Amino acid sequence: MVSAERRLRIGIVWSGSVTFKPNRQRAQSLLRFFQGFALPGVQLYSLQKGPPEQELRSLPRGGPIIGLSPLINGFADTAAAIASLDFVIITNGSVAHLTGSMGRPIWVLLGYVGLWLLHRTDCPWYPSMYLLRPRAEGDWDYVLDMASAELMAMTKLY
Repeated sequence: MVSAERRLRIGIVWSGSVTFKPNRQRAQSLLRFFQGFALPGVQLYSLQKGPPEQELRSLPRGGPIIGLSPLINGFADTAAAIASLDFVIITNGSVAHLTGSMGRPIWVLLGYVGLWLLHRTDCPWYPSMYLLRPRAEGDWDYVLDMASAELMAMTKLY
């Protein structure tokens, strides 16, 4: 069980660039991330930038997600934040590649089976990356439920 003093520090990104047309197929709402990952023994940190970052305002002040956006002015700042986290959970996007290239643990939640490599949960380019795949295209409930269950198991062992 995770002690009161030590919680898993998890960075989250729930949307890629809103100007990237396929982002609509891969982005999720902050509420879905909150429901799946705001667990006892976990401290969430938002690495989200751009318009989706505004969703943080809907959470109560002092809530379970700490927004790091005011401290992030580019990829160097994002990398520094990632280096201080235990791992990152993301739907896909540039932060996935940055995290993977740093060798930091990352879970990439995929809602589309054609992305990345088929029939694999690992990534040969980024050995620290874990790919969570849907049973069928767009099956986000399955992907988020699977990730939440794995995170719950992890907090019990941590």
